[in-house]
Amino acid sequence: MKKIIFTSLILISCTSLIAQKKWMQVLTAPIEKGRLYGNAGSWSIKFLDKKINLTTNEVFSLSQLGIRTSTSMLEADPGKNGDLERITGQLKKTENDYPFYRIKVSDDKEGEFYGLLCFFNADPSKKSETVCKTYELGISDKSYKTAKSGGIGMNYEYYKNNAPARLLGLKYDQVTYLIFISKTDDVFDLVSPSLIVNN
Repeated sequence: MKKIIFTSLILISCTSLIAQKKWMQVLTAPIEKGRLYGNAGSWSIKFLDKKINLTTNEVFSLSQLGIRTSTSMLEADPGKNGDLERITGQLKKTENDYPFYRIKVSDDKEGEFYGLLCFFNADPSKKSETVCKTYELGISDKSYKTAKSGGIGMNYEYYKNNAPARLLGLKYDQVTYLIFISKTDDVFDLVSPSLIVNN
């Protein structure tokens, strides 16, 4: 009897892990448009490995620019204190699923920063939400301050996971984009080299 119960628990655990992994591959709704917003004055993003320059309030199309997006959920909530290490730890071990672009952020007021940028698709059930219609990229004052003091600034916008994801234990919220910034190009080492898009 104990053996049957133990075997059943193992099967349930394995099924749960498979279901969780499957659930993490459901970001199939693309967010086609984006724009830069949120800072006094003007700021811009230059892609270092592509001929792309984005400026404040300019609306851009990811498909027209050939920008790839992630279909996998991020496995941590960037809104929780101290989760920068957990997120970057995950991204250093991951070999695919998260296409990151090396960028340079220039702000009229704050100066220049090196960075990494990744876009995420949305969950199909969330595609009608405003946050899942257009990427609204912004760099917070807190992020600039952190980067200027020698740290890593992290910027994101997210929406709530739906009920099935939460039942599977994915209680964090899903990001639509993720930007890391730093005063040095060491920021490029935050993720596995295989995640960086070079063309």
